[in-house]
Amino acid sequence: MPETLDRLRQEHRDIAGLLDILEAELADFDAAASPDFDIISAIADYFSGYPEACHHPKEDRLYEALLVHRPDCAALVGDVVAEHRSLGNLVKQFADAVGNVMRDAEVSRVAFDHVVRQFIDAQRRHIDKEESGLFPLAANTLTEADWAAIDAQIADADDPLFGKMPEARFAGLRKNIAEWEAERTGNP
Repeated sequence: MPETLDRLRQEHRDIAGLLDILEAELADFDAAASPDFDIISAIADYFSGYPEACHHPKEDRLYEALLVHRPDCAALVGDVVAEHRSLGNLVKQFADAVGNVMRDAEVSRVAFDHVVRQFIDAQRRHIDKEESGLFPLAANTLTEADWAAIDAQIADADDPLFGKMPEARFAGLRKNIAEWEAERTGNP
């Protein structure tokens, strides 16, 4: 499997894990328990940065190469690229809602819940569309030369949360991820 596709799939797994944590925190919020808004805020901060600045541009390069071989996929690719823009808007709405809560602004529980659920659902649908449709198509269509060109075009910025040199601002979230993974797998 091409290295770029491996990285994109790993990033999707990482994103899915964050969405799982976000859902768990939202469940606490819905149950009138006290979710960890520092964790929710860190997740919003992460989504405002890395996926928008690095992950989606990588995918866009992949889709450009795919269209050279498969112009018949233009509608599907166009839909996914448009989703990248709409996901950016949802990230902003999510981050704004979290910021309002963190600043103790007046935010209804229903409105907050709606924004976060809309964000989670859109992210999951988008990943599913790429994983089940475009990624297999790219894997079966693109040549080694295409993959080499894509790799050369993509700046491999280190992921600030999951990368080799995680940023200090995500230390609490990394701890939460490790705890969540230990609970999920039963490995302390």
